Amino acid sequence: MGVALVPMIIMAVAATAKATADIREGEFKAAVSRRNARAAAKAAGAARLEGDMEMQKIALKASAIEGAARAKMGKSGALDLSLGSPLELVADSALMAKHQENVTSNNVTRRALGYEDQASQFQTQAELDQSSGYWSAGADVLQGAAGMVSMGSSVNLFGGGDGALDITS
Repeated sequence: MGVALVPMIIMAVAATAKATADIREGEFKAAVSRRNARAAAKAAGAARLEGDMEMQKIALKASAIEGAARAKMGKSGALDLSLGSPLELVADSALMAKHQENVTSNNVTRRALGYEDQASQFQTQAELDQSSGYWSAGADVLQGAAGMVSMGSSVNLFGGGDGALDITS
């Protein structure tokens, strides 16, 4: 009877080792996904910061163009009627700058939202990876237990002469 237990013990140890490996694998994959989520969140912040800096450059450039136009008109002392009024030039420069700022803001927002969506997906993947490890471990333990019962029944370890588990005694 003792010799019959050796394969069952080996099966139990193997099932436990496999379950432990599955849990560790799930935890590792979850950690990688969480790290990716943090990287994507940082990329979103960097994209927003880059966009803010780009919009500041646009505003500075527009301000410089406006200032140069005012200075040129003021220096000449006369207005070139083919260029339009000074007010129209300033308004056109401001309008173009605002348009460029809006386009930049829209592009930055899209890029940042893409990174934020990636971060969310990575976080969800981390949760799935971790739970998958535990589910696999549970399946390994059940499979090992079923194998042990089958092996025990085949050597009449549990009583009864037909190899079936006798639960009446």
